[in-house]
This record gives sequence, structure tokens and C-alpha cells, in this order.
Amino acid sequence: MERIFKMKEKSNKVAIILAGGLGRRCGGIVKGFLKIKNETLIHRQIRLLKSLGIRDICVVTGKFDARLKQGIKGVTFAFNPEFKKENSLSLKVGIKTVGFHRDIILIMGDTIWDKSVLKKVINSKESNYLVAPHKISSSDLGVDTHKGELVGFNVDSSYGDTGLIHLSKKILPFLYADLDGIKSCGFYFVKYSFSTAVMSKESKWYEIDTLKDYKRAQVLFESRIEMDTKVKAKELIELMKDMHFEGFHLDKRSLKLESKALKNVTSFSIRHNKKLIGYARVSGDKTFYWSIWDVIVHPEYQGLGLGRLLVDEIVKWIKKRQFIKIFLFSAKGKEHFYSTFGFNKAKAEVMEIRND
Repeated sequence: MERIFKMKEKSNKVAIILAGGLGRRCGGIVKGFLKIKNETLIHRQIRLLKSLGIRDICVVTGKFDARLKQGIKGVTFAFNPEFKKENSLSLKVGIKTVGFHRDIILIMGDTIWDKSVLKKVINSKESNYLVAPHKISSSDLGVDTHKGELVGFNVDSSYGDTGLIHLSKKILPFLYADLDGIKSCGFYFVKYSFSTAVMSKESKWYEIDTLKDYKRAQVLFESRIEMDTKVKAKELIELMKDMHFEGFHLDKRSLKLESKALKNVTSFSIRHNKKLIGYARVSGDKTFYWSIWDVIVHPEYQGLGLGRLLVDEIVKWIKKRQFIKIFLFSAKGKEHFYSTFGFNKAKAEVMEIRND
């Protein structure tokens, strides 16, 4: 089933997508077939590659399924008969198929990311391992770095593994000779001292291992984050109840009062399938002084980076306007999170009259 890869474009880079899994943890659904925004993962990866000028693409499969070819044109498929072993064997099949004369963009078939994330890898000059500024879950295997170099993979590491790697053609003959299926690809990348790059904190990325991951990835990539004039008091109070946070003082809120408050602020929402799953409000004189209140992400969808995307959207929106100061009241323990957006502890002491 393997066939020789023919050069069709003048691009000096080629892509290999490793899609040899059986999807056991996804109910037997091959991960490449999972759909987000009505598009399969593998179709999305190929579309984004082509949009960035990568026309020569090789997909390495395990148990081959003809459905992979549906709607995909101009892509070479290669088969790894030993796909149940480590993914380094699939990479070896891929390199043999595409050859050694061009840099390779290596993609793990169970990952999804923004176009800007892929672009960062394509623009690399040397062998490079792209990491995320955070892991999806604290129990995930993270990426260890030291002075900008890949040194290993560890649960205690804070960087996430995006599954996007740039392989310089200079190392391909040596890497190919080493790959034996005993160790995963990552072992060899550490051995060859890959440099690391960190994707932007505003970009989206997710690795899908299970059906739960799939549902969370759908929320991350299908949600709408925007200024929202249609937020209703009832849905907002329900979201606050789900947070179980005493600071919302729900005993003092009512539909009537919340409706009044919503008319006096600028609301930003996160919605998935029209359901409100995140919220924040902006108040102030909207000229010199602005303040951000009630930053909320439903507990079920925390850890996806939605809160970061929400705050980033609001801060950018305010900075497009006139301002002297932007105030934000941080929940205890969240100070570091907000500091990444440029917030610092106020110079002046905050004084207040409380009624709670």
C-alpha cells in the first residue's frame, strides 16, 4: 500500500500526519474521524496545512480504513503494518515515503489547534518541538525544557505537548536510522537536542485521547466568545449557582435586580450551542476608568483555557478605547493568572463600604 512520494510543489517542506491508532478509548472511532465544527480532525489538519502552503502531505495509517480518503485529494497514504508498536515506527514509514530532501512538519493525528499554532511550526528553521504554555490536565505527561531545549517528558512538567514538531532535513538520515519502534518519537527528539518554542497563550490547542476529551475539545473550538447584549438574568444566575462561590452573594441577587445590573454594564459571554457557559462584565465610566467583574467559566469546562480567552478578549476590547486604568478584583489564588495579562497589584489601598 506504500508508494513512492512524488514532489509536486516547490515548497521546501512536507508534512507527515501519524494517524495509526484504533480509537479504543474513543469507543472504537478512529480519532481522525471525530468531527469538530462538522469537520473531521484529519480533514481540518490537511486543510490548514494546504492553506499555509504545505501541499505535499503523507498520512501514515495503521488499520487502514477507506473512509480516510473520502474528500481528501492530493494526499499520499502510507501503511504501517506494525502500528501497534511505538509511533516511532510510523514516523519511519512516513520518512521513507516522503524522502530526506525536505524539512518535515510532523503532526500527531489526535490533536487540534488554531491555524496560528501550525504556522509557528511551519516557520521554524531548525528541528523544533512546539509546546503549549499549559497542560490540559495536571495528570497529563508534560514537556520538560531547559534553556529552550527539549530534555524530557514528565507529569510534573508544566508545558503541554501540542503534537506539532518541525524536523530539519539535516537530521533525517540519522533519525531514520535510529527509529526502531522500541521507544516513542519523543525519546529520539530528546536525544537529538531539539529546541522548543512556546505557542501564544491566546491560541487554542487540545489533544484528544478519550470521548471526554473529544467533548471538551468541541466546547473549546465551537464556543463563541464575544460582547453579548442578550445575556439574560436567569441564565446568568443559574451559571453563578453552578459555581458554588460565596462571593457572588446570590442571597442578594434577584431576576429583577440582575436584569437592572445587566443594563448598566457591558457583558461578554462564552456560549456553546447557545448555552451560557462563561461570563464577565465590564463597568466604569467607559472613558478613563474601567473595571472587570465576575469572570466565570462553568466548572465542567474549566481547564480548557476559556477563561484566558475571555479575559484576553475583554482586555483587547478595552485597550482599543481611551483608558487611564483598568481595574480587576481577583479571587484569592488567581493573582498570577491575571498578571499574565499585565495586571499588577494596585499602588493605592482599596477602601470599601460592604453590605454583604
